[in-house]
Order: sequence, then structure tokens, then C-alpha cells
Amino acid sequence: YERSATMRYFNGVAAAVFATLGDLVPAGRLLRVMEVGAGTGGTTSSLLPALDGMRTRYLFTDVSELFLDRARERFAEYGFVDYGLYDLEKSPQEQGYAQSSFDVIVSANCVHASTDLRRALKDLRGMLAPGGLLVLVESTVHMFWFDMTTGLIEGWQHFADDLRDDNPLLPPEIWTD
Repeated sequence: YERSATMRYFNGVAAAVFATLGDLVPAGRLLRVMEVGAGTGGTTSSLLPALDGMRTRYLFTDVSELFLDRARERFAEYGFVDYGLYDLEKSPQEQGYAQSSFDVIVSANCVHASTDLRRALKDLRGMLAPGGLLVLVESTVHMFWFDMTTGLIEGWQHFADDLRDDNPLLPPEIWTD
């Protein structure tokens, strides 16, 4: 998630985007960022150094307290980071997240794991403030060896929408639609 050549490239691109976003925030206002499914912090580790901690509030979320506890230790030097549970399968409001409360939502290889992709994306969009940005990194090609690695993780075949049939990944044009 962090050291592969592919993820180093995409995390670098995301960090450049975040550095620019921080510069666009009006004086006296914070950039409000939520990372969904932050897990081991592979993407987080590229994004946090690109942000101005005096002008940012960053919410690291995952479905597991274990990941949150590890992230608190790993990213302790970043005082502008908060930690919270977020489950793509539940409505944001029932989890305490308000509509239009984030300027940016970022997620790397997590959203595809939702049962209903349309609903998950609608929920994320609802938490974005007007003009907000969803930064989404998703694998779009199913490799045969995924079934022997990530395919063994509970939830890999967890989807129940009409977008997917034999694996949870989608080609770019479906994501765009």
C-alpha cells in the first residue's frame, strides 16, 4: 500500500494535489480533509507532509479501532490529525458526520469494498462542502493473483450492486459515470 512503485507514484500525485489545495484555502479558514479507509496509513504518510498543519484539519478514518490506534502512534507528530471510525456501509449521519462538512475526501483502494457503490459515493458526496473534491485512488484492473491475496480478505466479494459481477473492481469509465 505504501512502498510499491504504483502506490508511490499515485501517492506522490495525490500529495502534489494536496499541496496545491492547501494554497487555495482562503486566509483564516482551515482545509477540512477526511480520509476514508485509511488503514495502514500508506496514503496518509504521503499527504500529511504536503499539508500546512496550521491551516488543515485532517480526519483519519477506518472501520477498525486497531488501525486508528496504530495511526495515532505513527502520525503523532502531526497535531492537526484527528482519528475516527467510519463505515461505508452506514449513513454518515448515523456515525456523527454532517452534510457538507469536508472540503476534500480522499480514499485509496477502499471504496470498491462497499456493498453498494452508488450509495457509498452518494454518501461521500453528501459530506463534501460545495465545491469540494473527492480524491479517489482505485485499482481498475482485476489481476488473477488478486484472488489469492486480497481475494482472501473478508469482504472481497462483498458487493451487492448491479455494477459488479465477479470482482469488486471497476474499469475507469464506470467510475467516471
